[in-house]
Amino acid sequence: MRRRSLESSVWVQLIVVGAACGDKSPGGGTETSSGAASSTGVVPIASTGDVPTTSGAESSTSAASGLPASSSTTGTDSNTIIFDVGTMVDLPVDNTTGELIDWDCDELVQPFVSERELFAPRGYHDVFFNDDGHILGWDGASLIASTYDDMSFVFLPGVNDIQGIDVLENGDALWESSTGVHRVTPDQDRTVLNGAVAGGYGLTIGPDQKAYVMSGGIWRVDPESGEAAIWHATPGLQPRSLVFNLDSTGVYFSTLFGGNNSVYFLPVDDDLNPSGDPMVYATGVGGGYHDGLGIDACGNLYVPDFTTRGLYRVDTAGVVTTLYNSETSGPNHYGHGLKWGSGIGGWDDHAIYLPQPYDGYTVNEIILGVPSGSRVRTWNP
Repeated sequence: MRRRSLESSVWVQLIVVGAACGDKSPGGGTETSSGAASSTGVVPIASTGDVPTTSGAESSTSAASGLPASSSTTGTDSNTIIFDVGTMVDLPVDNTTGELIDWDCDELVQPFVSERELFAPRGYHDVFFNDDGHILGWDGASLIASTYDDMSFVFLPGVNDIQGIDVLENGDALWESSTGVHRVTPDQDRTVLNGAVAGGYGLTIGPDQKAYVMSGGIWRVDPESGEAAIWHATPGLQPRSLVFNLDSTGVYFSTLFGGNNSVYFLPVDDDLNPSGDPMVYATGVGGGYHDGLGIDACGNLYVPDFTTRGLYRVDTAGVVTTLYNSETSGPNHYGHGLKWGSGIGGWDDHAIYLPQPYDGYTVNEIILGVPSGSRVRTWNP
């Protein structure tokens, strides 16, 4: 039985008996974009170098390419099979409750536990959850809040367009649009945080509570001052969605281009600044235009893909599994964005929720049986 071994954990009696898949630095068995197996499991692409801006915030410079170290604090690889007897190995603790979390990553239900289309919630290119037990998404004119028992109301009227959305620790939501990065409080106080970083797509709040915005390259935006700078230029790639790995030693990102069905990995240093160049992490993930990206507490990635109208899982060895696509679910049953449930008000925190703009702005609930990687993600500032 394989369990997660991460930092921020408590000690229990366990014994290491062999290697297996867990969250780790890219490596071991991932195929290259040409189909040949790589000895490291990742393929460096052309050196990029970061381009500083004059928008106010300090930008970082790309260092030599490198892979992050294992997240284990015990001196063993974090990807191990462990049993409940023997020596001391650490298990993950819930970042929110402080409780020990223990599940078998090899026994997740395949391809998922269940799936249900929700008709009361609205969702275009992303959704988010608040602490009041609502899911919120755009209906083409307003932000609509919905409960799990199908009650809906207008949370914020007069919203012209919304792309990627994410939520700060204090409950404020940030979104990207054609008019810049916006911020709204739980009391509906709305401001334009930065009008220059506009016309992009994805937006992710990092472990440092900064917004990482996909608009040409990857921008880092201060949610308090609104100052922004190019975090990584990634020329020729057009990043579309981004998620940090479990020990915050790197990010995975997907791209805008149809036909580019790769997911990339970019290592970062202790300050979450890029410390290398993007590398191919997995190929053959649908057909291209990856419109969301999520990571579970076992280190698996989940990628909705526009071209095939599919949803894909990428495990920690870079192996791609099709959860569904247009052949099995039809051309409109397609997720455009991805969020884990909040666990409040009936929303399952072991499920992902995908807005479906081509299926009446409905939301698809997919219960996976494992929580978000944010539950166990570590970061040492």
